[in-house]
Amino acid sequence: MYKGEIIDTHMHLWDLKNNYPWLTTNLPTLEYLGGNYNKLKKNFLGNDYSKLIQQQKITKSVHVEAFGFQGNPILETQWLQKQAELSILTSYIVSAIKFFGHDRCMFGSNFSPDSLFYNFNELVDKFKTILNVFTEEEQHKIFYKNAEKIYNL
Repeated sequence: MYKGEIIDTHMHLWDLKNNYPWLTTNLPTLEYLGGNYNKLKKNFLGNDYSKLIQQQKITKSVHVEAFGFQGNPILETQWLQKQAELSILTSYIVSAIKFFGHDRCMFGSNFSPDSLFYNFNELVDKFKTILNVFTEEEQHKIFYKNAEKIYNL
């Protein structure tokens, strides 16, 4: 059996808030061709794809347009670039925490400087999403307990 690297040349990501009509309504043509597709009618983001490919050696992938953004492929490409940047950031943060251990890591916002790139809620929510690969207890240490202990708060 093949054991080498794989490039997935046809995959899709979507966030339903970006207007994918075929995912927010029932289209008889799609149902005729593929049957009931309700299980697709949810967000499918980079971290979802990463979970799916963990047991494979997918090293590169090609995203194919998913027909969102009101038919504006440039907006979709810009959104995808942000997803790729988040994926790289996610990989870096998760690897660092695994290397140093969840007992030695803490969340920090770097606000106000990071307000040039994100609003505060977006930043915290991104970290919550990234750290979702860890247990609730490990997340609690990173977001709260470690800082409380280290800074005597």
